Amino acid sequence: EFAQVKAVAERAVREYGHLDTWVQAAAVSLYASFEQTTPEEFKRVVDVNLIGAAYAAMAALPYLKDEGRGAFIYISSAEATRALPLQSAYSASKHGAASLLEALRMELQKEGYWISVTSIVPASVNTPLFDVARSKMGAKPQGVRPYYQPRVVADAILYAAQHPVSEIVCGLP
Repeated sequence: EFAQVKAVAERAVREYGHLDTWVQAAAVSLYASFEQTTPEEFKRVVDVNLIGAAYAAMAALPYLKDEGRGAFIYISSAEATRALPLQSAYSASKHGAASLLEALRMELQKEGYWISVTSIVPASVNTPLFDVARSKMGAKPQGVRPYYQPRVVADAILYAAQHPVSEIVCGLP
């Protein structure tokens, strides 16, 4: 819900006086063949992963622009560039978010803002996502091995907040 995301940005500014970094990390997944995926399930994944990223940018960018600088960081996935079977909705949503971020990056650069737009692109990370993701496979989903600890992503976020980079691929052998 855009109003909820906007309220988070407004509260951050009230609490801290300004907004200089936004990390968008919300994600949901579904493990099912495309044929098994209902329209409602596909929409839910796209709404959270792609539309959520757009809402976050809409909420955060006015405050980042007020500062004249800052960082918008999106936690993506290796599936933003390489789709996997049984992940059509997730792969599509992450690929769409990658295009959104690219467009934002170019617009902000053209407007002369020192606002970095960074996509953190991890491989499989050892988080509860696999435990809570809906699965129609008849088994608990697993990411592609090897698994990386969340600290790898956290370190990438900290780096991106301090250095204007467009993409950080982390957790790849």
